[in-house]
Amino acid sequence: MTRDVHDVQALGGFGERLRRLEGLEGLREQGEQEEGALDALGAVPPPVDAVVRRGRVMRRRRRVALLGAAVAAAAALPLLPAVLPSADQGRGPTPPAAGPPAVREVREVRPRQPVDIGRGLRMGLLPEEDRGHVVAPEAAFQAEIADAESRIARGGASEPPGGLTLSCREAGGALVCTGTWHTGAEPARVTVRAADGRAAEAYLLTLDGRPGWGGYHADLGEGPAGEQVTVTARDAAGAVIAETQVAPGPG
Repeated sequence: MTRDVHDVQALGGFGERLRRLEGLEGLREQGEQEEGALDALGAVPPPVDAVVRRGRVMRRRRRVALLGAAVAAAAALPLLPAVLPSADQGRGPTPPAAGPPAVREVREVRPRQPVDIGRGLRMGLLPEEDRGHVVAPEAAFQAEIADAESRIARGGASEPPGGLTLSCREAGGALVCTGTWHTGAEPARVTVRAADGRAAEAYLLTLDGRPGWGGYHADLGEGPAGEQVTVTARDAAGAVIAETQVAPGPG
């Protein structure tokens, strides 16, 4: 009986150990399963390509956004003209196109009024009834006026009405030409030209009230004093209304 009890107890202890071994075996199998699951997870390659693609997409989106902002800012700026090098750069300024000579305004003066015409000379128009002019150095101008009026009062000839008169003299190394115009219509231009090519547009004078006649003066510059000189009066359209010539001597 005692042996039977001991046998039963031994069998109970063996069963308990067997149950424990079975429990340990289950834990081991569970651990192996979990380890296999972890190994399976570790075998999956990390998503590197996907991450790279997403990064590229984000960079492209940022570049597009920045480009749009730059375009909008440029559109808000005022447009400035571009300065490009010209094919003529470095050749100097282009001379203006030749045109007709400028029409000089007719200057109204008082009778006997001294007008400075350069080279130390003065010019004056005599009263209307005399229709003459005087040219002299400044110091002798008033004396020349008095002498001219004295000659006219004694019956001397004044300048003839009609056409142009012309006289030239050397002064300061240059040829200075003066005269009067009696052309009916007031000339728009009076041109004085020497045979050697020197030419000048004359300055025009008339008395106050514009009585229909007047004087002119022109400086032809340095050159021979004995050259033939031609004076031509033109209207506003350029048509010749009077012309005369003279071959002045020196002095």
